[in-house]
Amino acid sequence: MAISLVGTALRAGNQIVTLPTVLEGDLVIVSLAGDVDVSSTPVGWTEIDERVGDVDTLEYYKIMGSTPDTTVDTGTEIQSGVIHAWRGVDLIKPFDALTTRAENTVGAPDSPSNTSFHDNCVFISVGHLDDDAVASTIGEPTGYTQANKEEINSGGEISTTVVSYKTLASPGTDDPDAYDAGDDRWIGYTHVLRPIQPVATITNLGFVLRGATQSPSLASLGLQENDIVFVATTADGAAPGNAPSGWTELYNARPLSTGAAEYWKKMGSTPDTSVDTGTIAECGVITAFRGVDNITPWDITPPSAVSASGIPDPPSATPVTDAACVIAVAHLDDDAVAASIRAPSGYTEAGADEEGTAGKPTTAIGYKILLSAAAEDPGVFDDGNDNYIAMTHVLRPAAVGGAHPVNPFGHPLMGPFGGPI
Repeated sequence: MAISLVGTALRAGNQIVTLPTVLEGDLVIVSLAGDVDVSSTPVGWTEIDERVGDVDTLEYYKIMGSTPDTTVDTGTEIQSGVIHAWRGVDLIKPFDALTTRAENTVGAPDSPSNTSFHDNCVFISVGHLDDDAVASTIGEPTGYTQANKEEINSGGEISTTVVSYKTLASPGTDDPDAYDAGDDRWIGYTHVLRPIQPVATITNLGFVLRGATQSPSLASLGLQENDIVFVATTADGAAPGNAPSGWTELYNARPLSTGAAEYWKKMGSTPDTSVDTGTIAECGVITAFRGVDNITPWDITPPSAVSASGIPDPPSATPVTDAACVIAVAHLDDDAVAASIRAPSGYTEAGADEEGTAGKPTTAIGYKILLSAAAEDPGVFDDGNDNYIAMTHVLRPAAVGGAHPVNPFGHPLMGPFGGPI
């Protein structure tokens, strides 16, 4: 979906500005300039940048929710402003790069260069001009389309704001020309909007319980080449043993009376039909995922939590890739609660197994797709009260159309000028 300009609204003497008719998911940017001062970013909006000097400027934005705003309170200061609304912007990362800023004490506004990392990004050139009311004559940079412009001249306070835009078909750098009117102190911004990107998707293929079977069959999972199979086993009073040949160990320890082993394997052209979990493990869950990155399947080093008592509580983890799959694992000692234990709230069940005798261990797994990379604390499983080992793993999705890579400007955790997305 291409990015399109929904419409604009102008701010001169009106503090409360009626927005263009916007829908859920539309991005609205407010660009303001004041000869003496600008107001503050309103509650619920995210500040991009505020600059104080001979010409004061303020840029902020908001993605519209299910009940879109109809107005914006731009404050009581004497300001010129253009409010511009955009559709088709990526909701996870609306800005493809950090906003750039330039300024000078003389001349016409000249927004700086910026660089996009995706196809069909929209470059927005914003010009703010001090002590020059030139809205009636100012044009737009070569190759750009003017969105709108406004000026104010009130009580000796004079400023002009102008907004223009251009779509760059391929990733690259663009340096907008200077505007063609004005000769005073100015500040220019170049925003880069990212169009909606395909989101990589990891899917769970189901699970198999170890039970009393040392080498459970994987046939029910319908495995294909490059699928990732994850195994978690638990033993009472011993570590469950090393990963079988050809599998990669993630964890193998007995820090208290509970012992836990976790390992994985990427399926080859002829997927495995079973996995040997060894003779020490007393219970376990085997689950599989498709759509995982072939080169770096695990997004982070998994954190672990160990406790002498309580409900299993997997630790917080912070993925670095959008649309990652967070896997919460519980290894519980002396509590056979597979029939009643549930994954943390918001997580999908991926199996729970027990040895089958009262006072014996339980293994349980849940998973969740986290669309935007950020700290994730799974919360507790909902049953059990004994010593436990809990793990949090994060699978990295395979790239789809270059969906949301981490770029040199600090995404995915940062927005324009470091503001949160």
